[in-house]
Amino acid sequence: VGTPSTSDPQGPDAYGYYCYDDTDTGYSEAPTYSWLEIDPSYGGSGTDTGLGFEDVLDMALPFTFRYYGEEFDTIAVCGNGNVGLGGAPYWEHQPRNARIPCPIGPDAMIAPFWDSLFPSDPDTAGGTGKVLTRDMGDGRFVVQWSRVGTGYDNGGNTQTLELVLYDQDVYPTTTGDGEIL
Repeated sequence: VGTPSTSDPQGPDAYGYYCYDDTDTGYSEAPTYSWLEIDPSYGGSGTDTGLGFEDVLDMALPFTFRYYGEEFDTIAVCGNGNVGLGGAPYWEHQPRNARIPCPIGPDAMIAPFWDSLFPSDPDTAGGTGKVLTRDMGDGRFVVQWSRVGTGYDNGGNTQTLELVLYDQDVYPTTTGDGEIL
């Protein structure tokens, strides 16, 4: 009841998911900033996937992740700032942002920064960054896009972002689904 403001979460969607950000301070679910650095160049200890522009890599998750009531044990990580739970078959990995779900993306897409990103490709848009992963060993799995080039003529601009999946058996939720940070 009432009119949502910028300090209220988005949602729920048709399934019941909400999206909370750091301005939703009146809610216990609002995230607290906590960076998990996994890039070894900056003091972390993640594994470089070797992904480049529009590359996709299938890999096993260290735990089964429940998303929209379905269980996934694999993830496909894309150099363009998104992942697909369930892995292959590969999808049209275009950096064109659209509504999710999207016919050019995977069925179970999570898109922390879905755009034209250029990791591991110093010949294109300054893409000297990398895409890394790490099982934190405590029910968290991290994917980090570290210092990746943005756009075809980015003037040296880069982005660093990460996605953290929480094992719902270690971090229980009311729906039984995994949390995403």
